[in-house]
Amino acid sequence: KKVGLDLLDGNQPIRLELGGFSMYPNFLPGDVAVIERTDASCLKRGQVVVVQIESRWIAHRLVDFRTVDNTLFVITQGDSVIRPDKPVKSSKLVGAVGEVSRGNSHIQYSAILAWAYVKLRPLPQIFSRAVLKIKWKLNL
Repeated sequence: KKVGLDLLDGNQPIRLELGGFSMYPNFLPGDVAVIERTDASCLKRGQVVVVQIESRWIAHRLVDFRTVDNTLFVITQGDSVIRPDKPVKSSKLVGAVGEVSRGNSHIQYSAILAWAYVKLRPLPQIFSRAVLKIKWKLNL
């Protein structure tokens, strides 16, 4: 992670293999995301960002901003997670996801999908979670 942060600080994008199902169905374990350093003031709701929580890097969708005592916090949420994550200081922002690939395919960013996951929450998250649970029960 130190090397990754050093590269990002030098304006070099890094590739990060995603794990877990919190961004299902949009991203799957093994997808590779290109992370680019960005300032929190340049972000828009709906973008997928990487934040550092304790020693882990988490890629989730940015759903809101909050300012407390002149400190900017970002609020993120996984696409298959019902509740948003706890607010994280913007200083813990690692970067924004620029593109994602799955095998030889490029996953296209959809502004409409990003809007839906932010504006209609928690409905898309509930639906994504239900589909994921059904797939697990059916071993698909």
